[in-house]
Amino acid sequence: EARTHAPLAAVLVKVQSTGQQGLSDVDGRFEIRDVPAGPQTVLVSVVGYGLVRKDVVVGTPDAETVSIAVSEGASTYVEEVSVGGGAFRDPEPGVATQSTLGSRELLALRGLVADDPFRAVQVLPGVATGDDFRGEFAMRGLGPSHLGISIDGVDTPLLFHTVRGVQDTGSLALINTDILESASLLAGPHPERLNAHLGSRLDFTTRDGARDRLRVRGLLSASAASLVLEGPFASQKAGWLVSIRKSYIDWLLRQVDSTTDATFGFTDGQAKLSVDLTPRQSLRASFIAGRSVLRENDDPPDVNTLDPATSMSQIGNLQWRFTPSARFTTQQQVYVVHADYRNRVADGRTREEGSDRDVTWRSTAQWSPSPAHMMEFGAQAQALAATRLDRRFTTRTEQVITDASADTWSAAAWLQHRWMPTRRIAITPGVRAERWDLFQQSAVSPWLLFDVEVRDGTHLRAGGSIQHQAATLDHAMQILAGTTLTPERAAMVEGGVEQRVGNSLRLQVSAYHRQIGRAHV
Repeated sequence: EARTHAPLAAVLVKVQSTGQQGLSDVDGRFEIRDVPAGPQTVLVSVVGYGLVRKDVVVGTPDAETVSIAVSEGASTYVEEVSVGGGAFRDPEPGVATQSTLGSRELLALRGLVADDPFRAVQVLPGVATGDDFRGEFAMRGLGPSHLGISIDGVDTPLLFHTVRGVQDTGSLALINTDILESASLLAGPHPERLNAHLGSRLDFTTRDGARDRLRVRGLLSASAASLVLEGPFASQKAGWLVSIRKSYIDWLLRQVDSTTDATFGFTDGQAKLSVDLTPRQSLRASFIAGRSVLRENDDPPDVNTLDPATSMSQIGNLQWRFTPSARFTTQQQVYVVHADYRNRVADGRTREEGSDRDVTWRSTAQWSPSPAHMMEFGAQAQALAATRLDRRFTTRTEQVITDASADTWSAAAWLQHRWMPTRRIAITPGVRAERWDLFQQSAVSPWLLFDVEVRDGTHLRAGGSIQHQAATLDHAMQILAGTTLTPERAAMVEGGVEQRVGNSLRLQVSAYHRQIGRAHV
């Protein structure tokens, strides 16, 4: 394994020209006999890792010893120059409780019935979920509404296939696991670079498309079929990636049991284009879309029986990165999120309907005046809009429960300074200032993180932060006119120690204390 150097068992090793092959044992060793002398290409493949092509020269009569590094992921592994850190990924120095799942772990843990990266995250320490049918989860006593979830910097709660406007329903990710590079969960005090949330943060990163040749992969699972295509563009200066996924479990349920209470199906797709404009500039453009449908099969149907309930989401994201020097990097990002839903009943009337729109611009920069100092700063402007219409029917009348619309904006800026007086010590203070137009409110959220490597493989980490989260448009539409909701506030401190044992094991122990001030009118 390229990252941890651990041996891999049951790996298929094949000689391309002759078709001869063998499997590695528990020590990662394999043997292929009677290979013709001369240059040969060896293909190495195993589920959860990229395909490896290695050129070797076979002599005669002596055996040739070949050592092959296999990298996790779904793309082809090319043996050129690889620069990386240790076996474990730490996205944020100073965060005492943090976990990162690579593409291999996400593929292995995504679930047998549902391809859902949120199911993979649910196995991490501190994550709690009480419903096997929901991808959402809680972390340290705070539920989904207080957690920050993003994909490639798009921070939005609309990353799920679900039935909106209905409380008792299931959900799963709008994202195909095959396109993900990593998922990072920050549980304790952490830098607030994206939107303001009261609790932990989960960030997904998608991978770029292959730049060597066209690749096509298909997958049939117990619930869905997916297709992933990727390849080069413009003489390998760009790579593209397209993924399409369609569920058929709703069709299977109807074939097996025509009296089932409800059926749920979904379709989604993701596309990404990565372009190196110049050696110092790169452009990333991506698009995510999904549609889900629920049908309730009451016999006979009630006047409020849903048939069908549909939900649609689209996310467009554009990122431009410019690195004028080795000490300075800046990135500009613009994304648009649009979602709408409509829940109809059997006679064609609409029971619930609504829409959401999020347009966000974000600018960030990193500047390192010296090896001991790293400055990070950024600014963001966000415009939100939403509509809600809820009804309940009788045989002759209808009752309107909610009929509201709202729009608002917010603006934020943040600054962080990472000071490393030695290579073993990192001290990171930072602050975020935000203004919400919804109730004409402002808040300042500071944080302070420490990371000390007392010896090789042993880290002491501690941090403290004050986090704020403002009321949402849904909150604003449900309160009485003239009423104001103040932002929620949480103060948190955490400390922990991490001990790494070899290349494949690390132990973490942490303790935290959090005090929450709930929103009030």
